[in-house]
Amino acid sequence: MNKKTPVLVTFTAALLMSGAAARADVEINSKPTANMSCDSGVCTATAQKAVLNVADLANMLASGDVAVKTGSLAKDIVIDQPLQWTSTSRLTLDAQRSIVVKKAVTVAGTAGLTLSTNDGGSGGDLLFENKGSVTFWDTGSSLVINGQSYTLVQDIATLAADIAADPSGFYALANSYDARRDHFRKVPIPTSFSGILEGLGQTIAHLTIRHSTKCKIEKGSGLLCEGFFASISADGTVRDIKLRRATVYSSDADYAGALVGQNYGTIQHLFVDGTVQGTAADMGGLVGDNGGRIVGASSGATVIGSASGGVGGLVGGTGGNFGVVALSSADGPVSGGSATGGLVGSGSNIDQSYARGPVSGNHAVGGLTGVGSQIDQCYATGTVTGGDDTWVGGLIGAGDHISNSYATGQVQAGHKSSIGGLVGYGDTINDSYSTGAATSKGRSRIGGFVGKNIGHQSAEDYWDLDTSEISVGCGKGDCSGVTGLTTQEFQSGLPSGFPLKIWGQDVSINGGFPYLLAIPPN
Repeated sequence: MNKKTPVLVTFTAALLMSGAAARADVEINSKPTANMSCDSGVCTATAQKAVLNVADLANMLASGDVAVKTGSLAKDIVIDQPLQWTSTSRLTLDAQRSIVVKKAVTVAGTAGLTLSTNDGGSGGDLLFENKGSVTFWDTGSSLVINGQSYTLVQDIATLAADIAADPSGFYALANSYDARRDHFRKVPIPTSFSGILEGLGQTIAHLTIRHSTKCKIEKGSGLLCEGFFASISADGTVRDIKLRRATVYSSDADYAGALVGQNYGTIQHLFVDGTVQGTAADMGGLVGDNGGRIVGASSGATVIGSASGGVGGLVGGTGGNFGVVALSSADGPVSGGSATGGLVGSGSNIDQSYARGPVSGNHAVGGLTGVGSQIDQCYATGTVTGGDDTWVGGLIGAGDHISNSYATGQVQAGHKSSIGGLVGYGDTINDSYSTGAATSKGRSRIGGFVGKNIGHQSAEDYWDLDTSEISVGCGKGDCSGVTGLTTQEFQSGLPSGFPLKIWGQDVSINGGFPYLLAIPPN
């Protein structure tokens, strides 16, 4: 993982990899060793599907270094049973594609671990699934990932000091950490980070932050950031960490999020829950302002913002047209912002992502994003509520260039609002649908699909006549490209024009309504 060009793995790729695992991988588990050739400490797969018994591997490590390789036949290495060794031996895992850690790996002695992905292949990554993690008892142990040595750290204070001394270094969390007794008088890591922090699937719990610091990415800007990190620069990468029961209260920051106030780098495979609350201009469960890339992140955080801010379950705002959010999700309740969304408050370039929590706001309010553009293969299912004179949509409050997306949540707003099952106020929407009821407490523009369409619907857009109880697709504007269907018509086959490579339909999935193949609903 070169820090200049960090590997990005999509959730789709991970699913494809997992589906192929039973056919083309080396599984380290409790089954008898099979289709592995072990000689002089090197074990190589002799078939597409191979098994290395975890006890056999531990016994070999007790007496010397061991290398486990997929070779050219298998693709991935999957650790599906806990593994621990106490010797000084080095374990090397060398995969043609991915290394998937599903159970705890513990380096209990002063041993070494070398991980290599994409050796002869491509599209792979280091993945931590379920309860998978790597723990080092001794920070003097050696960790090498794709040829790069990492400094192991056990606590936040050490990590902050190391990053202050070398902001572009390579660091890894040696263990999980409970921060409930830490009292931070400033952002824990105020230095703008340009290195790589590999979390190894570890958890940082009870992180509490109540103070901001200068963002330090844009010199002379004077902006204040609040989070575990103040800012992550374009060369920085933070990945594979769980932030459990985090608490962030922002009273003076411009950007606030549990992980970072302002991100211009890469955030990958992060999870957060807890509460983020305050008055920041951009506030998200994970990131305040995102001008970089967020891939495979998820949030269960409750986010409560101010009347004038961008507030999102995962991200407050996406840095104009520069930030990217892909293969990410949010489930927590979001409220209080001017631009309020279940996933992103205000932002563009959102791909293959979803939100499922309830959303309420003051101006532009959407189940996925309050204000958004360039949105593809996304969905939202939460209820959406706005006040008077608002733009409220099941997916997006106000936005354009939306494709292959849907919303199912109920939508409601007050007087003089634009209310739509999918979009409150927008245009240029393709191959999308909505099913939620849209209602108003006063006189408003209400459409089963769009409240107010300011342009022209390109084609193949639909809303459910039965579940919405609305007979018009648009409350105001040109709705010639939007068609109303009954529930039975929706469930009887994919609507005309929906691409088969993107959409699927099954009576046992999504209530029989069309779903996105890349992100099927749980």
